[in-house]
Amino acid sequence: DSIAKDNNRNADSNNIFIPGGTTKYNNNLIYSLVNNPSINIKYKISIKYHPNDSSKQFSKLKKKKNIELFNQFDDITKIISKTKLVITDISESSILAMILNKPVFFVYTTDYMKSLFKDIYNFEEKESNYFCFNSMNKLFNSIDLIMNDNLYFEKVKSIQNKFIKN
Repeated sequence: DSIAKDNNRNADSNNIFIPGGTTKYNNNLIYSLVNNPSINIKYKISIKYHPNDSSKQFSKLKKKKNIELFNQFDDITKIISKTKLVITDISESSILAMILNKPVFFVYTTDYMKSLFKDIYNFEEKESNYFCFNSMNKLFNSIDLIMNDNLYFEKVKSIQNKFIKN
């Protein structure tokens, strides 16, 4: 608990972290967020290459304002500790973020991903509606909400902390 509290004190209140994956889905998510003016103007977006990704697929994003890229060898714990929100699909980094008391937004675009999500995370349907999204518009609206509404922020963390403790 004390590690999580320390991490929240060091968090950048405007920072969103997206762990880069090796799937086409993750690339679509990253580019959708980076290219959305309502997101990329208001918030800093940190992207870390997946440990198995030696490509430079996001290198052209370096030129964009409010984008920070991390290579596949950078310490993900340090990156997460300096962020307010993590956005991902099914990933180990989501578990780490929840352990560090950071809220995680999950995005899935297929029924298969949704069923896989349910099998792995086992959140109640009602609860997962706070932080699981199957459309970019819902995700974009909820990003603004969690970044600016402390009650919503704390609600998501509370639900996810309950999952970690079980």
